[in-house]
Order: sequence, then C-alpha cells, then structure tokens
Amino acid sequence: MTFKKPSPLPGFGLTLGFTLFYLSAVVLIPLGALAWRTASLSGEDFWRLATTDRALAAYWLTFGASFLEPVPKATVFEGRLYYMCNNLRRQVSLG
Repeated sequence: MTFKKPSPLPGFGLTLGFTLFYLSAVVLIPLGALAWRTASLSGEDFWRLATTDRALAAYWLTFGASFLEPVPKATVFEGRLYYMCNNLRRQVSLG
C-alpha cells in the first residue's frame, strides 16, 4: 500500500484560487475597464480630460505626497540608527 506524501503547504491550491479570484475582481477587472474606456477616447479627448483642474490637483497631491513621504520616515530611521549605534558603542566600551 502506497501513501501519498503530505504537502508541505496544506491548502495551497485553495488559497491560491481565492487570491487570484480577488486579485482579478478587485484589481484586474477595473484596470481592464479603465483601459477599455481610455482606448475608446481620441487623443484630444484624453488630453482634455487628463488636464482638467480636478485632475491636475489630484496629480499635484499624489506626486507631492509621494515625494514628501520619505522625509519623516528617513528622519525616524536615522534617529533610531543613531540611538542603536551609540547604545552599541556604550556596551562595547563598558564591556
């Protein structure tokens, strides 16, 4: 009698199926609809819609926030790194 070797990742197939289903439902279908809608526009219509005041304000907010976001993160990280290095130096000198 032969026994089937147990899988190292039980439930992997079901989990992968759920993940792919929700990925397609939440991400891929809306992106496909967006591409479909954009492809039906002429270049002039697309440019007119992409340069409205509301769209330009959204671009400004999105790109401005993405450029400013690393500043506090880097400051906090540098502070922690400084603390860890000084703490390590103190421990080694007291040794």
